[in-house]
Amino acid sequence: MKNSLQFRLLVAFTGVILLTIGAVFFMTWRATVDQIQELSYRVERMVIDRIQSQVTEYYLENNSWEGVQPLVSKIGEQFRHRVILADAEGKIIADSSSEASDEKLNLDNFSSKTLTSSLEHRNPEPVGPPTSLPQISMLFGPRVPPPADSAEPATVAHGK
Repeated sequence: MKNSLQFRLLVAFTGVILLTIGAVFFMTWRATVDQIQELSYRVERMVIDRIQSQVTEYYLENNSWEGVQPLVSKIGEQFRHRVILADAEGKIIADSSSEASDEKLNLDNFSSKTLTSSLEHRNPEPVGPPTSLPQISMLFGPRVPPPADSAEPATVAHGK
């Protein structure tokens, strides 16, 4: 029976069918993973843009960063990201982490965005005497897991 033509054709067709199913499965799996990563990236960008918008609005309303700490803390809790505002020299203006210290931060887990161009775009013709807009960097840390008493499941993603 093993040498019959019918048996050899059955084995060959079964092999081709299994290889085809495997290839389709692999391509579908790979496309799904790519789409999930793309969605995750888009959501992170939307969160960062929303945070930038809120911080920029604060500066435009107050014409300074004085008193921005409560807003940054609230944003950090709301979006579960660590948000740090730093000036051009690297001096931290505000940090959403309650555990902030003077230790050197590992910035490998942070992405950054400069707010100067955003401020200039939103306020192209300032009222009053000309002033230079500050060079501010906004650093976004990895997502912070929800508190232990939260009903929401923990998710971890990097802010890059």
